[in-house]
Amino acid sequence: MVLIKFTALNETNVQPTEQPVDPFDAPLKQCETLYNLALRRDHASAKELYVKLLKHDLMKNQMFQVPNNGIPLSQRITRLKYCVLKNYAELLEHEHHIHRTKIDAQNAIEYYHRALRIDQSDHSIWLRIGKLAMSDEINDPQYARSALTKALEDFNVAQTYPNFDENDETRIPPVFLSPIHQEALSELCRLLYDTGDFYACLRAIDKGLKVDPYNRTLNQLRIQLLENTWVRSLLPSDYFENSPPIIRPLYSEDIPRRLKPSGVFGPNAMKSLRYNLQNCTWNGLGEFLINIYDRIMSCKVNVDDDSPVPAKSRHIIIELQGSVVKSPDISETNGPVQKRKRKEPPNDYNNDKTTPTRSSRVTSKMTSKIDSFNQKRDEALTELLEKVESIIEKVDQDYLISTRQDDDAEIDKFLLYFSKVWNQHVLSEYHGTNIEEAINNPRSNTASDPRFYMFTPHTDPPLPNSHFHDTYRAQESFVSFVNDMNNKNSGITDYLCMYIIHLFGKFVEVEGEMSPLWLCRWPDGLKEIVREILQRVDNQMLAMIENTCTDWDESVNCANVIMEDSSNNIFQQMKQKSEVLMGVCEFLFDSQISRNGCTTPEDDQDPQGHCQEMPPNLQMTLDMCKLLIYRSSWNIMDFVSTAKSQVPQSEEYEQKWKNHHKMWENWSSQLNARYWWCTARIDFLQGNLDKAKVSFEECKRILELGGCGDIIIMNCAFDALINTTIINNKIGSLESRKDLPEDDWSRAITHFADAIKFLLNWVSDNIDEDRVVQFWTTIHSINEAISKVTEFMENGHSVANLPANEYKKFKKYFRILYKTSFEILFPKTEEIVNSEAELSEPLHILCVRTWILFYHLLKEKPSDLDEEDFAEFLVTVHDQLGERFICGADNGSFLKFCIKTFTELHPSENRVYEYQCCHCLYRVVLSVDTEFPWDHKTQPVELDIKTAELLFKNIRNYINEKPFRTWQIKNDVKDTLDKIANIVIPPRDDRFDQCSWRTQHFLESEINFYEAIQYKEHDHYVSDLGAVSYRDGGEDITDLYYFRGKILQYQFKTRTKSNQTRAIETLEKAIEQFTYDLSINPLRFASWYALGACYASLADENLTWNAEEIKNNRGKIANYQRKSFLCYARAAKVITWFSGQQSPSVPTEEVNFWRDFGYQVYSMITEPMSMDAFQLNPYHAVLWRKPSFEDACAFAAFCFGKAMQHERYLIENQPDKENGIPTIHDWRIPYMLGKCYQKLQRNPEVVIQLYKLAVDRTPEKSGVSGQEKILDAEYKMTSALSKYLMENKIKPSIVEKYLGIDEENGEVVHKEPQSELGIFDIQKPEYRNAYDLICSKLEDIRKADKTKWHHRPVYRHAWLIFNVEQKPEIAITILSPLFHLKLTSKTFMNVWKPEFERSGRHFIYVHEYISFFMDLAKATLDFDLLNKMSEKLRKASNIILKDDIIQTKLADAYKHVEEMKKPIIDEEMIDDQNNEKEESDERDDIKEEHKEPSNNVMSVASLITQDNDSPMTIDFVEPASNSYSEI
Repeated sequence: MVLIKFTALNETNVQPTEQPVDPFDAPLKQCETLYNLALRRDHASAKELYVKLLKHDLMKNQMFQVPNNGIPLSQRITRLKYCVLKNYAELLEHEHHIHRTKIDAQNAIEYYHRALRIDQSDHSIWLRIGKLAMSDEINDPQYARSALTKALEDFNVAQTYPNFDENDETRIPPVFLSPIHQEALSELCRLLYDTGDFYACLRAIDKGLKVDPYNRTLNQLRIQLLENTWVRSLLPSDYFENSPPIIRPLYSEDIPRRLKPSGVFGPNAMKSLRYNLQNCTWNGLGEFLINIYDRIMSCKVNVDDDSPVPAKSRHIIIELQGSVVKSPDISETNGPVQKRKRKEPPNDYNNDKTTPTRSSRVTSKMTSKIDSFNQKRDEALTELLEKVESIIEKVDQDYLISTRQDDDAEIDKFLLYFSKVWNQHVLSEYHGTNIEEAINNPRSNTASDPRFYMFTPHTDPPLPNSHFHDTYRAQESFVSFVNDMNNKNSGITDYLCMYIIHLFGKFVEVEGEMSPLWLCRWPDGLKEIVREILQRVDNQMLAMIENTCTDWDESVNCANVIMEDSSNNIFQQMKQKSEVLMGVCEFLFDSQISRNGCTTPEDDQDPQGHCQEMPPNLQMTLDMCKLLIYRSSWNIMDFVSTAKSQVPQSEEYEQKWKNHHKMWENWSSQLNARYWWCTARIDFLQGNLDKAKVSFEECKRILELGGCGDIIIMNCAFDALINTTIINNKIGSLESRKDLPEDDWSRAITHFADAIKFLLNWVSDNIDEDRVVQFWTTIHSINEAISKVTEFMENGHSVANLPANEYKKFKKYFRILYKTSFEILFPKTEEIVNSEAELSEPLHILCVRTWILFYHLLKEKPSDLDEEDFAEFLVTVHDQLGERFICGADNGSFLKFCIKTFTELHPSENRVYEYQCCHCLYRVVLSVDTEFPWDHKTQPVELDIKTAELLFKNIRNYINEKPFRTWQIKNDVKDTLDKIANIVIPPRDDRFDQCSWRTQHFLESEINFYEAIQYKEHDHYVSDLGAVSYRDGGEDITDLYYFRGKILQYQFKTRTKSNQTRAIETLEKAIEQFTYDLSINPLRFASWYALGACYASLADENLTWNAEEIKNNRGKIANYQRKSFLCYARAAKVITWFSGQQSPSVPTEEVNFWRDFGYQVYSMITEPMSMDAFQLNPYHAVLWRKPSFEDACAFAAFCFGKAMQHERYLIENQPDKENGIPTIHDWRIPYMLGKCYQKLQRNPEVVIQLYKLAVDRTPEKSGVSGQEKILDAEYKMTSALSKYLMENKIKPSIVEKYLGIDEENGEVVHKEPQSELGIFDIQKPEYRNAYDLICSKLEDIRKADKTKWHHRPVYRHAWLIFNVEQKPEIAITILSPLFHLKLTSKTFMNVWKPEFERSGRHFIYVHEYISFFMDLAKATLDFDLLNKMSEKLRKASNIILKDDIIQTKLADAYKHVEEMKKPIIDEEMIDDQNNEKEESDERDDIKEEHKEPSNNVMSVASLITQDNDSPMTIDFVEPASNSYSEI
């Protein structure tokens, strides 16, 4: 019963519930107290309290990182944390204003950001961050702009003026501006004005003036923008109608631009970093500055003072230590690294040429060496041509090199230049970054753009007096520049920027005219240095240039400035600014063409519409340069127009003005022409053909109007010459580009011809860095073109089907390529031959791809060539490429092609060529014979899926060709299979999962014996495997796992060291491979067979080493045996049901399978396992029936009978060795069949006949080292004869028949058989003779066993001596060698495992020998012997399998000896015991006589013929239905 209390609504005495105390309440009050105290303290004390608060655990709690947590206390903590962070940041900002250190500014910004993570709505913080970012210490305009924009982001202006985009950086409130936002807007507009972004500045001002029209700062900035800058030229026509009115302040002062250098402080405000320059040249200075910059930016420059100025802002002083180069020759400046000077001869050097000098002898020796090299080269070339041209003559004689054609002179000139460039390249110690990049730049997986060949290479040599040092006084200018920069630079960045500005914009006098240094020939290596500098400081340099020459003093007469000769006036600086911008733009675009301009993305399918991809940074820099050039030109034009109105009205000044104005017009026309020329080429590269055409026409118009002559941009590698004729050619080429073929095949052919033509036109007498760079770049492009054409031809396209003019053009340029390949195969200098392969890798790729393409060209032509000719062609080319060690170039493309082609032509006849290619390609030897392939010193390729499949196909051929299909595989093949397995993606589909699950489930099941042995009847379980086992043939490599498993299995069988752990690991790996293979191929007989053998070997390994392990791991061993039986049973069903699909790869494999199956069953049913593997759980015990020992043994006999049946078939059909298959005579099959029959108590004479057959088949010597002869069958026959004779199952004549030897003639004695079986009696002569024969045979076997490994004959002989002759003392003497009875000996038994002894039987025999030895001790009453055995048995647990039985038997022996040694013996008791024993023996004899013989599983009475060596006649009989209906 539950009582409920009802409370009246008006009841007032309700007790209030107690509120829990928040654990954060007390710490919060403590922190609030500290915060209030900090507000009342001075600066230093407040800072200490804030630091203490920030270290408090409550402030560090991550729980209070958001404004509202839904709990009042949490809100208080978060608000307190926000106030602490903001106030602490303000203190740091205040310290920055006092000390002006960068660290204070950075710390203040950091704590402001931490406060903003809690609340981002406080715009005053963003304003403070913006101001800090604009400070001299931070100097980050972009960061400041972003912060100021954040301060204004939640305000918007009503859209009153449609001209302006609402989604702009500054959005201002519609009605008024708060003081914070007003200050933020003013700072943002000033920042935009300072950085030169005038248009964005004007838009921000106009938006601000909508709500604050009388803002003095905004109005003044607007007036300055509209009157003094170029922005007014970009305004729309209706700007003044739709924009706020212009209001001029009453008291207006110009707002200056806060221009900042690239550094932070002025040179007087910082301490200097001093460096010493040794190489006093422009190249040396540039390289030196780059090294300083990299060291400073990587923080490797140690500053040894306490100044807060960062290293990059330190003043740089370069002290010139080396001598300044006065007028260096161009050849002495071939790169940034100084070359070693030639060693000068001694002063007393005798130049008398009449006397043979050492120099003349060396010259003669060198000449002889060169002649010898040329002779060998010509001989090798002639030999190759004879082989190759004999095949070409049958196809197309146009490719014959020996036949001269019209264009051979041009080709020879090109080849001479080709060799010259190549030889100079391999001889150079330093190639430079650009050349190395051009050589190593991978151009695979890209399609070349045919538009690249529209750019004309600059092949003309430099004009006289056009070099940098010929036109410019290097010494004075260099020293002057360094001294000037030492006085005024503000950091390393500033120094680098001024270095670039000087090289591009400094005007010098050339033939009476002023020209910038960019238009003079630079020394080699300087362009690479400039390129490296621009990659580091291009943005800073452009910002520096933009902030210069933007305004001039209006009080100065502009006309006088123009007519001055001074180079430092504002007009000359404006021109210099334009020249720098134009030169940088030309330089960067020319570099882009030279290195990356000949490739487009893979999806470039439309040459007219697709835009050429350009690096984003480069694209942005080029756009900025073009924009700045436009602005600078506008400023100059404004200056000139102002000057024109200020020209003094006098004839003298007027004439002078006209001259200078004319000079300006010429310069301006030239600059504009260069601008439109560069713009047109950029548009063309990006695919904007229409815009490019307009730009070319504008350039032409300027040249025609200006009347200027040819313009030569000396340092450009492409399109260096500008004139109207070239422009007309460019426009015509643009028009023709519209008619380019649209299909990929035609474009590939066009690109192929254009690339080779481009290289052919690159020939020049001059070889400089740009030319070498472009040479290698074009080689890459040609390689891509060859690869593309080859790919199309492999897919069915034909060159022969091209139009006649296209086909002729293709043949012409391919012939050039073909002759170039001979130049690569047979270089003209020994230095090239001996050079490293990496130096000429692109040429080697060109060579191998050329020969692949040539093979396709020969293949498509109708001719009398047969497959042998094509194979010989590839072999010849491969041999020659191998002699040059380049057959593996291009990631082994030629070798892969050869392997594929050889397989298609004659797989078996060309196998040796395939193996040679595999050795070159993968460094794996697949030759079956002893001949080792040639070593062409190739680098092995990295395997991928395709190459793995290609290689595995050859490995499979190699394995299949091995004699007798052995698995003795070379280590390199094993390693290669492992690599393939790591690369191949395993199949993971429904079929694989289904097979895998079925295989695993099957192996985990128990044995239904009577169902498993019905291998001839189908069931749905295995039949369904046929549906899931389908796999595509040809491209798969599913045999991989089977091969790896067989190799591991072979490694286990041939292991040399008895390492059990290593052996088990090997078997487990093999099982894993076979199981995986069965998941892919569930009906592979060989895998089921091998898997069963592996599980059987695992069981044998656990049965071999230790008796304790057998007892402890009995369940595991039984599990291995169970899985082995299941695998064998499945293999029997697969090979029977799917015999058409799963025939054994080796004829003897089925014989071995049935033999091993029977052997495994026999091991499972006999000791020590004794049928454990056939145990069933309670559930299966109801459904299934556990087999009896007799049924299991009968099935084992059946398996051995099947093996004999297949063996007989092989012997009858292959009496001799055929196809490498040996004739079968396996002695173990009749041997094991005899043992099964003996267990089943079958006809003793048949058993003896089987043992005799095994003896006759036994080889003379064992194949195992240490085993001279196999004695197992001979002993077993002798043992069986002794047992049968003593059991009265055979007559003594049978013994004499098999063991009797005529001493005189050495023939077997066959006596007449007796009429009936008698009782064994040693006293009878016939029995005594038979017994002696047995003992004599055992002694012979023991004598033959020189290694003393066979212990069974020793035991059997002792047993006979004791049981027949009743001589225990002699028996002990015979048996004693099997024991170590000395207490000092560590071992107990001297029993070893012979070669063919079953695993685990060793411990059974040990048990048998110990028991028998105890019987002998018991019979001889040897108490001392029992004591020794007892002592030894205590330490022999590792060999005692049945310890309880041994101990019981030992106790009985002790008891018996003690009783027998008593003085009084109860003789009556002994007589009674003897009588009982005799009666028991008589009962056993009677029982044995009346026992009915069982039905045989096999009738082998007719197995044995008169001639034991002749083929057997096998009468195979299936089991009788009444006895073994289940089998």
